Amino acid sequence: MGWLAPYADDLLRMAGYPSPHPLAGDALTYAEQAIEGYTRRVWGSSQPFIQRVYLSAKSYVLPLPPDVTSVATINGEPAPAGITWTLTALGLEATDAEGRLVAWAPGVWTVAGQRGSAAIPQGVLKAASLLINAYLGLSDAQRSQMATASRGDLSYSMRYAQLSVPEAETYLAPYVNRIAGGLA
Repeated sequence: MGWLAPYADDLLRMAGYPSPHPLAGDALTYAEQAIEGYTRRVWGSSQPFIQRVYLSAKSYVLPLPPDVTSVATINGEPAPAGITWTLTALGLEATDAEGRLVAWAPGVWTVAGQRGSAAIPQGVLKAASLLINAYLGLSDAQRSQMATASRGDLSYSMRYAQLSVPEAETYLAPYVNRIAGGLA
């Protein structure tokens, strides 16, 4: 059961298909994988993560994915005494006991914590219904081809990051994780 399962009946209805549908599970799995791959976010749950962040210059914000909910350690250590870490829309800020921002030095920072969006926004659900409609509208041969294809394999004209339903990209655009860095 994936994170779209609680919305299955509504998504199938939005996609124009009756519920229950014999391929509903496959369609939901396809939509979940496409959305997670496109947005590079964790949906429907909270998971531990470790990410390396590379800073080439001093910065007052350590950039992190937008779905990070808490930070436990940086480079294996909790926040030093007198320093407070605060998650903002831009990333992680460090402030001293007097409330002044503390700059992050250039280098590699290994961040460990929790990430994930428990609440699923309406835009993501609309994109899921469009992807489900596209999946269920395929023939069996096309569906089996899609099971082994990566995004971008379906057409030479598609970008690697492009979804099979361009309108779904529009709904997902506000939720795309644009933070580079290696997830360990």
